[in-house]
Amino acid sequence: MLPRIAALGAALLLATPAAADYDGGVAAYVRGQFTEAYQAWKPLAEAGQPRAQLALGKLYSEGRGVLKDDKMATEWYRKAAEQGLVEAQVLVAEAYLYGTGVAADPKTAADWFKRASDQGDMQARFTLAAMAMSGTGVERDEALAVRLYREAADAGYPLAMTTVGVLYYNGDYLPKSEQQAREWFARAAKAGQSDAMVFLARSLSRSAALPRDYVMAYYWYTLAMKAGDPAAPKERAEVARGMPDYEVRRAEQLMNSSKTGELFGRALDIPSETEGR
Repeated sequence: MLPRIAALGAALLLATPAAADYDGGVAAYVRGQFTEAYQAWKPLAEAGQPRAQLALGKLYSEGRGVLKDDKMATEWYRKAAEQGLVEAQVLVAEAYLYGTGVAADPKTAADWFKRASDQGDMQARFTLAAMAMSGTGVERDEALAVRLYREAADAGYPLAMTTVGVLYYNGDYLPKSEQQAREWFARAAKAGQSDAMVFLARSLSRSAALPRDYVMAYYWYTLAMKAGDPAAPKERAEVARGMPDYEVRRAEQLMNSSKTGELFGRALDIPSETEGR
């Protein structure tokens, strides 16, 4: 499943062009005064300011301050994208991928994702990798897909780190290695990726090749539950049934621990007193 692009609220908050009118639009948007934001951004967008064009597209996409109009949103995103604004390039790519405001065109989507990827956007690079792996909009190329996944993972993009872990675990396109898989799952889990939390917990509680740590498995299942992963509650309960009460209490105490680095190292390969059960 190709990922959908996240909302732009944070991008708007971080944007600080010199124009006071733009900043006034941002302040109005944050206050929920969307008509005022539209009035501030529209003349700037018409004058060619890419951040204002992106912001105006967001209002049309969400139907805030104006009637919802995906076609108009994509037109404004395209204007900003053609000026090189990477957030807008990703949104144009998504519009063509999913047919939002334009006719679906995976090839055009891939072209825009590549432009964003070439500017260093790792979400775009990850999506381009997924498209190359499936042959969506581009010629199927597993070697290119793996290279792009690795680049995004090395740059710290959580979904890419999880994907590389899966590739190592299954031995698909990369040498089969549960050790490498566990390391990538741990990095992605530490970055908050809930699928990786579950995969890491499974490795810690089920592995026949690496040290098991049921306390840490319980810990990561709990974090996955908090992140809303649907598989985590049942699997945590299965692990808990084989744990003595003091281990469950220890796992729950770890939830409040600030020793993140210590926990991260333990998740990788450090056996606990429960190993070998």
